[in-house]
Amino acid sequence: MEEKTKKLKHYFNLNFKKIYDLKFQKYDLYVLFFELLNENTNDLARYIHLLYIAYYVNCSEEVSLEQFFHFLNNYSLNEIIITYLEIYEIKKENDFRKKFYRKSNKKIKVPEFKLEDVEDYYTYYCLILGLSEKLFWNAELSFMLSVSANKNAYDSFISFEKLKLTEDRR
Repeated sequence: MEEKTKKLKHYFNLNFKKIYDLKFQKYDLYVLFFELLNENTNDLARYIHLLYIAYYVNCSEEVSLEQFFHFLNNYSLNEIIITYLEIYEIKKENDFRKKFYRKSNKKIKVPEFKLEDVEDYYTYYCLILGLSEKLFWNAELSFMLSVSANKNAYDSFISFEKLKLTEDRR
């Protein structure tokens, strides 16, 4: 099954360049993509629609949702969910990120804000976090999510340590 899942993932290669191009090809899907991405639910319909959008941007011709469902019939529900998780979720809760959690065992607190379009993601990833433009436009979406989580953990740790040093000097 792992080989079949790898093959399936090939149809869903997704990066911000493809999402940005979608804005000019099929604007309604572009808007739907960000609406669904910002939803915080584990709804199968949400998974399927996000996979459809990833599949759509990888096809050379327009594909209807019905055609997409016919394509998915070749795969099990488990394979579909694994593919979704590999595309849209942070890769793993890794040791690198864990090392930067505050010693108080509290999770890293990042202000709540919604990234609503490619421009917002670009501002956040490139201008605020300082990631390269090349990485932003070409790396897989899940890779970008993982890198930003690592960067946020590191930045939070450094800010906390600087605050402690400032307080110790008083």
